[in-house]
Amino acid sequence: MSVIKKAYFDDVDGQIHYRSVISQEPTKREPIVFLHMSASTGGQFEKLMKIYSALGHDCYAPDMPGFGGSFDPVEQPPNTGYYVKIYMNLLQSLGLTKWHVLGHHSGASLATEMAAEYPDHILSLCLIGAAIMTREDQVALNAKSNVPFNKPVADGSHLKKTWDYLEVSGIGPDLDLKQQELLNHVRAWDGRIKIYTCVFTQDMWGMFKRVACPILNMCAKDDVLWPYVKYIKEIRPEVQCEEVIGGDFEPARDPEGISGFYTPFLSKV
Repeated sequence: MSVIKKAYFDDVDGQIHYRSVISQEPTKREPIVFLHMSASTGGQFEKLMKIYSALGHDCYAPDMPGFGGSFDPVEQPPNTGYYVKIYMNLLQSLGLTKWHVLGHHSGASLATEMAAEYPDHILSLCLIGAAIMTREDQVALNAKSNVPFNKPVADGSHLKKTWDYLEVSGIGPDLDLKQQELLNHVRAWDGRIKIYTCVFTQDMWGMFKRVACPILNMCAKDDVLWPYVKYIKEIRPEVQCEEVIGGDFEPARDPEGISGFYTPFLSKV
Protein backbone atom coordinates (compact mmCIF):
# COMPACT_ATOMS: atom_id res chain seq x y z
CA MET A 1 0.00 0.00 0.00
CA SER A 2 1.30 3.45 -0.93
CA VAL A 3 2.08 5.74 2.00
CA ILE A 4 1.70 9.51 2.02
CA LYS A 5 4.99 11.04 3.14
CA LYS A 6 5.95 14.59 4.14
CA ALA A 7 9.11 16.46 3.24
CA TYR A 8 10.60 19.91 2.70
CA PHE A 9 12.08 21.70 -0.28
CA ASP A 10 14.52 24.58 0.18
CA ASP A 11 13.51 27.51 -2.01
CA VAL A 12 15.25 30.89 -2.06
CA ASP A 13 12.84 32.54 0.40
CA GLY A 14 12.31 29.55 2.69
CA GLN A 15 11.18 25.97 2.98
CA ILE A 16 8.17 24.50 1.23
CA HIS A 17 6.42 21.64 2.99
CA TYR A 18 4.79 19.05 0.77
CA ARG A 19 3.06 15.69 0.82
CA SER A 20 3.76 12.99 -1.71
CA VAL A 21 2.77 9.42 -2.41
CA ILE A 22 4.63 7.25 -4.89
CA SER A 23 2.33 4.68 -6.44
CA GLN A 24 3.29 1.03 -6.01
CA GLU A 25 1.02 -0.09 -8.83
CA PRO A 26 2.70 -2.04 -11.67
CA THR A 27 1.16 0.24 -14.29
CA LYS A 28 2.38 3.77 -13.69
CA ARG A 29 0.54 6.82 -15.02
CA GLU A 30 1.49 10.48 -15.16
CA PRO A 31 1.88 12.37 -11.84
CA ILE A 32 -0.86 14.57 -10.40
CA VAL A 33 -0.10 17.81 -8.54
CA PHE A 34 -2.76 19.09 -6.12
CA LEU A 35 -2.85 22.81 -5.18
CA HIS A 36 -4.91 23.68 -2.10
CA MET A 37 -7.31 26.47 -1.20
CA SER A 38 -6.87 29.30 1.29
CA ALA A 39 -6.50 28.78 4.18
CA SER A 40 -6.07 25.02 4.09
CA THR A 41 -3.03 22.86 3.30
CA GLY A 42 -2.11 20.03 0.98
CA GLY A 43 -3.63 17.76 3.60
CA GLN A 44 -7.08 18.46 2.17
CA PHE A 45 -6.14 16.18 -0.74
CA GLU A 46 -5.03 13.12 1.20
CA LYS A 47 -8.20 11.17 0.34
CA LEU A 48 -7.79 11.98 -3.36
CA MET A 49 -4.07 11.16 -3.24
CA LYS A 50 -4.90 7.68 -1.93
CA ILE A 51 -7.48 7.17 -4.67
CA TYR A 52 -5.11 8.18 -7.46
CA SER A 53 -1.98 6.48 -6.17
CA ALA A 54 -4.03 3.26 -6.27
CA LEU A 55 -4.65 4.00 -9.96
CA GLY A 56 -0.94 4.36 -10.71
CA HIS A 57 -0.39 8.10 -10.29
CA ASP A 58 2.38 9.55 -8.14
CA CYS A 59 0.75 12.42 -6.25
CA TYR A 60 2.15 15.66 -4.83
CA ALA A 61 0.45 18.28 -2.65
CA PRO A 62 2.58 21.23 -1.48
CA ASP A 63 1.60 23.75 1.18
CA MET A 64 1.46 27.25 -0.27
CA PRO A 65 3.86 29.85 1.23
CA GLY A 66 2.08 31.24 4.28
CA PHE A 67 0.14 28.01 4.90
CA GLY A 68 0.63 24.71 6.70
CA GLY A 69 4.28 23.81 7.20
CA SER A 70 5.65 26.17 4.53
CA PHE A 71 7.49 29.42 5.18
CA ASP A 72 5.77 32.77 5.66
CA PRO A 73 6.60 35.44 3.06
CA VAL A 74 8.11 38.45 4.85
CA GLU A 75 6.69 40.93 2.36
CA GLN A 76 3.51 40.94 0.31
CA PRO A 77 4.24 38.80 -2.79
CA PRO A 78 3.97 40.87 -5.97
CA ASN A 79 1.59 38.56 -7.82
CA THR A 80 0.34 35.00 -8.19
CA GLY A 81 3.38 34.25 -10.34
CA TYR A 82 5.46 34.34 -7.15
CA TYR A 83 3.64 31.27 -5.82
CA VAL A 84 3.56 29.47 -9.18
CA LYS A 85 7.32 29.87 -9.66
CA ILE A 86 7.98 28.36 -6.22
CA TYR A 87 5.77 25.41 -7.09
CA MET A 88 7.62 24.97 -10.38
CA ASN A 89 10.97 25.01 -8.56
CA LEU A 90 9.73 22.30 -6.20
CA LEU A 91 8.28 20.07 -8.91
CA GLN A 92 11.30 20.32 -11.16
CA SER A 93 13.58 19.56 -8.18
CA LEU A 94 11.61 16.32 -7.81
CA GLY A 95 12.42 15.40 -11.40
CA LEU A 96 8.90 15.96 -12.76
CA THR A 97 8.73 16.98 -16.42
CA LYS A 98 5.01 16.61 -17.22
CA TRP A 99 2.05 16.35 -14.87
CA HIS A 100 -1.67 16.86 -14.42
CA VAL A 101 -2.58 19.72 -12.09
CA LEU A 102 -5.71 20.02 -9.94
CA GLY A 103 -6.36 23.27 -8.08
CA HIS A 104 -9.01 24.24 -5.56
CA HIS A 105 -10.09 27.88 -4.97
CA SER A 106 -6.83 29.89 -4.66
CA GLY A 107 -5.07 26.77 -5.85
CA ALA A 108 -7.29 26.80 -8.95
CA SER A 109 -6.02 30.29 -9.74
CA LEU A 110 -2.42 29.13 -9.37
CA ALA A 111 -3.09 25.96 -11.37
CA THR A 112 -4.59 28.00 -14.21
CA GLU A 113 -1.56 30.27 -14.30
CA MET A 114 0.75 27.26 -14.20
CA ALA A 115 -1.04 25.77 -17.22
CA ALA A 116 -0.98 29.09 -19.09
CA GLU A 117 2.65 29.96 -18.36
CA TYR A 118 4.22 26.48 -18.50
CA PRO A 119 2.23 24.63 -21.18
CA ASP A 120 5.04 22.19 -21.98
CA HIS A 121 4.76 20.72 -18.49
CA ILE A 122 0.99 20.53 -17.97
CA LEU A 123 -0.97 17.60 -19.36
CA SER A 124 -4.39 18.67 -18.08
CA LEU A 125 -6.02 21.22 -15.79
CA CYS A 126 -8.75 20.45 -13.25
CA LEU A 127 -10.42 23.29 -11.38
CA ILE A 128 -12.59 23.03 -8.26
CA GLY A 129 -14.24 26.30 -7.30
CA ALA A 130 -12.42 28.50 -9.80
CA ALA A 131 -12.20 32.27 -9.24
CA ILE A 132 -12.68 33.19 -12.88
CA MET A 133 -14.58 36.46 -12.87
CA THR A 134 -14.76 39.99 -14.22
CA ARG A 135 -12.63 42.80 -12.81
CA GLU A 136 -15.72 44.21 -11.11
CA ASP A 137 -16.36 40.83 -9.47
CA GLN A 138 -12.75 40.69 -8.31
CA VAL A 139 -12.97 44.09 -6.63
CA ALA A 140 -16.24 43.22 -4.90
CA LEU A 141 -15.12 39.81 -3.65
CA ASN A 142 -11.74 41.18 -2.56
CA ALA A 143 -13.45 43.78 -0.39
CA LYS A 144 -15.50 41.03 1.23
CA SER A 145 -12.83 38.35 1.58
CA ASN A 146 -9.55 40.20 2.02
CA VAL A 147 -10.16 41.01 5.68
CA PRO A 148 -7.97 39.71 8.56
CA PHE A 149 -11.03 38.67 10.54
CA ASN A 150 -9.15 36.11 12.63
CA LYS A 151 -5.93 37.94 13.43
CA PRO A 152 -4.78 36.64 16.84
CA VAL A 153 -6.05 38.63 19.83
CA ALA A 154 -5.33 38.24 23.54
CA ASP A 155 -8.79 37.05 24.56
CA GLY A 156 -8.79 34.24 21.99
CA SER A 157 -11.99 35.40 20.33
CA HIS A 158 -10.35 34.92 16.94
CA LEU A 159 -10.66 31.17 17.50
CA LYS A 160 -14.45 31.33 17.78
CA LYS A 161 -14.61 33.66 14.78
CA THR A 162 -12.68 31.09 12.75
CA TRP A 163 -14.93 28.25 13.94
CA ASP A 164 -18.03 30.24 12.92
CA TYR A 165 -16.45 31.16 9.57
CA LEU A 166 -15.91 27.48 8.79
CA GLU A 167 -19.52 26.73 9.66
CA VAL A 168 -20.90 29.20 7.12
CA SER A 169 -18.33 28.05 4.53
CA GLY A 170 -19.89 24.61 4.36
CA ILE A 171 -17.41 22.59 6.42
CA GLY A 172 -20.10 20.03 7.18
CA PRO A 173 -20.62 17.77 10.22
CA ASP A 174 -17.19 16.06 10.27
CA LEU A 175 -15.74 17.30 13.57
CA ASP A 176 -12.24 16.06 12.81
CA LEU A 177 -12.20 17.97 9.53
CA LYS A 178 -13.54 21.09 11.22
CA GLN A 179 -10.92 20.88 13.96
CA GLN A 180 -8.12 20.46 11.42
CA GLU A 181 -9.34 23.35 9.29
CA LEU A 182 -9.64 25.52 12.40
CA LEU A 183 -5.94 24.95 13.03
CA ASN A 184 -5.09 25.54 9.34
CA HIS A 185 -7.09 28.77 9.12
CA VAL A 186 -5.80 30.18 12.42
CA ARG A 187 -2.20 29.45 11.38
CA ALA A 188 -2.67 31.09 7.97
CA TRP A 189 -4.59 34.23 8.97
CA ASP A 190 -1.94 36.43 7.31
CA GLY A 191 -1.03 34.09 4.44
CA ARG A 192 -4.69 34.09 3.46
CA ILE A 193 -4.65 37.87 3.03
CA LYS A 194 -1.42 37.75 1.02
CA ILE A 195 -2.69 35.21 -1.52
CA TYR A 196 -6.09 36.91 -1.83
CA THR A 197 -4.34 40.20 -2.57
CA CYS A 198 -2.63 38.47 -5.49
CA VAL A 199 -5.56 36.36 -6.70
CA PHE A 200 -7.96 39.29 -6.89
CA THR A 201 -5.58 41.28 -9.07
CA GLN A 202 -4.68 38.35 -11.34
CA ASP A 203 -5.80 38.44 -14.97
CA MET A 204 -7.61 35.14 -14.50
CA TRP A 205 -9.86 35.78 -17.48
CA GLY A 206 -6.85 36.17 -19.76
CA MET A 207 -4.96 33.29 -18.16
CA PHE A 208 -7.91 30.95 -18.63
CA LYS A 209 -8.23 31.86 -22.31
CA ARG A 210 -4.57 30.91 -22.87
CA VAL A 211 -4.72 27.42 -21.39
CA ALA A 212 -4.11 24.92 -24.19
CA CYS A 213 -4.47 21.59 -22.37
CA PRO A 214 -7.76 19.77 -21.65
CA ILE A 215 -9.78 21.35 -18.80
CA LEU A 216 -12.30 19.95 -16.33
CA ASN A 217 -14.21 22.25 -13.98
CA MET A 218 -16.11 21.20 -10.84
CA CYS A 219 -17.95 23.17 -8.19
CA ALA A 220 -20.59 22.73 -5.49
CA LYS A 221 -23.75 24.81 -5.59
CA ASP A 222 -23.12 25.98 -2.02
CA ASP A 223 -19.52 26.95 -2.82
CA VAL A 224 -18.90 30.69 -2.51
CA LEU A 225 -17.53 30.62 -6.08
CA TRP A 226 -20.52 28.86 -7.67
CA PRO A 227 -21.92 32.16 -9.11
CA TYR A 228 -18.84 32.45 -11.33
CA VAL A 229 -19.11 29.05 -13.03
CA LYS A 230 -21.14 30.77 -15.73
CA TYR A 231 -18.04 32.64 -16.88
CA ILE A 232 -16.20 29.41 -17.60
CA LYS A 233 -18.80 28.38 -20.15
CA GLU A 234 -18.84 31.92 -21.53
CA ILE A 235 -15.08 32.01 -22.10
CA ARG A 236 -14.56 28.36 -23.02
CA PRO A 237 -17.84 26.66 -24.08
CA GLU A 238 -16.03 23.39 -24.72
CA VAL A 239 -14.95 22.95 -21.08
CA GLN A 240 -16.62 20.12 -19.17
CA CYS A 241 -18.37 21.52 -16.07
CA GLU A 242 -19.72 19.26 -13.33
CA GLU A 243 -21.51 19.74 -10.02
CA VAL A 244 -20.12 18.15 -6.87
CA ILE A 245 -20.94 18.68 -3.18
CA GLY A 246 -19.12 19.93 -0.10
CA GLY A 247 -19.49 23.69 0.25
CA ASP A 248 -16.06 25.29 0.04
CA PHE A 249 -14.40 21.98 1.00
CA GLU A 250 -15.16 19.66 -1.91
CA PRO A 251 -11.83 17.70 -2.02
CA ALA A 252 -12.09 16.71 1.65
CA ARG A 253 -15.87 16.22 1.75
CA ASP A 254 -16.60 14.68 -1.66
CA PRO A 255 -13.53 12.81 -2.94
CA GLU A 256 -15.70 10.08 -4.47
CA GLY A 257 -17.80 12.60 -6.37
CA ILE A 258 -14.70 14.37 -7.64
CA SER A 259 -12.99 11.15 -8.69
CA GLY A 260 -16.20 10.06 -10.42
CA PHE A 261 -15.69 12.88 -12.92
CA TYR A 262 -11.89 13.23 -12.75
CA THR A 263 -10.95 9.61 -13.45
CA PRO A 264 -12.76 9.34 -16.82
CA PHE A 265 -11.48 12.80 -17.70
CA LEU A 266 -7.89 11.69 -17.10
CA SER A 267 -8.42 8.54 -19.15
CA LYS A 268 -9.14 10.68 -22.22
CA VAL A 269 -6.10 12.96 -21.88
